Amino acid sequence: MIQDGSVLEVAVISAFSKRERVKINQAKTAICLFVMVLTMGAVVTACTSNPLSKARSTPPHGQRSNDAPTALSSSGDLSGSSGMSGNPVLPPVNGLYLGAFDNAAGQNGTANGGMGTYTQLLNLESQIDRKVAIDLHYSTWTTDLASASVVDDLQAGRIPLISWQCGAPDSSVVAGQYDSLIVAQAKAIASLHHPVMIRWFWEMEYTGSNGGKQGANAAKCIGSAGPQGYISAWRHIVTIFRNNGATNVAWVFCPGDSSYGPNALTDGVSARLYYPGNSYVDWIGEDAYSRAVPKTLPNLVTGLYQVYGNSGKPLIICETGAEGTFQSAFIASAAQLPSQYPNVKAIVYFDSHGPLGSYVLTPQGLEAFKALGENANFNP
Repeated sequence: MIQDGSVLEVAVISAFSKRERVKINQAKTAICLFVMVLTMGAVVTACTSNPLSKARSTPPHGQRSNDAPTALSSSGDLSGSSGMSGNPVLPPVNGLYLGAFDNAAGQNGTANGGMGTYTQLLNLESQIDRKVAIDLHYSTWTTDLASASVVDDLQAGRIPLISWQCGAPDSSVVAGQYDSLIVAQAKAIASLHHPVMIRWFWEMEYTGSNGGKQGANAAKCIGSAGPQGYISAWRHIVTIFRNNGATNVAWVFCPGDSSYGPNALTDGVSARLYYPGNSYVDWIGEDAYSRAVPKTLPNLVTGLYQVYGNSGKPLIICETGAEGTFQSAFIASAAQLPSQYPNVKAIVYFDSHGPLGSYVLTPQGLEAFKALGENANFNP
C-alpha cells in the first residue's frame, strides 16, 4: 500500500514528455489557486456575516439540523476568568430588540403565565404588523429545550429566549447527579445549529413570598448552598453545554429588578451575590413590572444600569409589563431607553397573566406596543 502520495505522483509524471509535464504543472497551479479563492471566500463570509442571520435558514417545521454548531469554545474552564469565545447573540449596534411572550388567553393555567402558544404570538404579530425579534419560552427542568416552537422561531428568523426552570437542588447539580439530563439538553440545543438564548433559574433571589410560585421553587433549588451554590451550578451547566457542542447558546443572567435596589445587599437578595462571572454570562437582565404604583420602564432600569451598565455585557429586560390603567404610558416610556440607557439592548413584553397581576395588552396598550414596534430604534 502506497502511503506517500508524492512517490506515486513522481512516478506518473516521469512517464510523460516535458510538454505534458508542463501542462500537468499548469493544471495543478490552477487547482491550487481555485482552492485558495474558495478558502478566502469562506473566511470573508465568516467574518462579515451576522450570527443572527443563521436563523434565516433552518430545517423544516419541528425538525432539527444534523449538523453541529460551529464551536466557539470547548473548554471546561471553571476559573471565571477565561473569557470564553464570543456571544452567539450579538446585541444591535444601535437601538434594541423588541420581544414578547404571548399567552393572553391564559392557556395551561395562569399561575406562572402559562406556557403560551405559537398561534397567540402569530396573532400578536398580525396586530402590530411586524415580527418580534425575541420570543420568550418557558420550560421545566426536564422538558426538551429544543421544542417545536423553538424551531418555529428559528425558521421565522426570531431569537428564542428559553426560560429553563430549576428542578433540583443546586448542590445536586454540582455533584453531577443530573449530568445525563444536562448533556441531553445540550446536545438537543446543539442540533439546532442556530443561536438561542437561555436564562436558567431566573429570579433566583426570590426564595420567599415575594416570588410567588416561582419563589417557592427557587427556595428548594437554592437550598442551603446559598448564592455560591447557585454560581457553581450555573458554571457546571454552562461547561457541560460547551463541552457537548452547544456553543450556540447565549447565557442570560436574570434576577428580579428589586435585587438591584439600594437595600438589596443588606437584604441578602442582591444580584451581585449570585452573578456567575463574565466568562459564563453573555447577557445580563432583569424582570421588571409596573403594578400598583405607576412607573416608567426607565425608572425600573435604573438599578440594573447602576450595577451592570458598564460591565461590557448587553442588558436585557427579560420580562416586563404593566397593569391596564397605566399600561399604554408605561409601554410608551420604553422609547426613552436608547437615549437614557443605551446599553439596554432588548426588552420583552409579557402579554399574559402573572402570579402578581395581569399584564395582558389592553386595546390602548396594544396601540402603544404597535407604535413602539414602528419606532426605528426598535428595528435594528
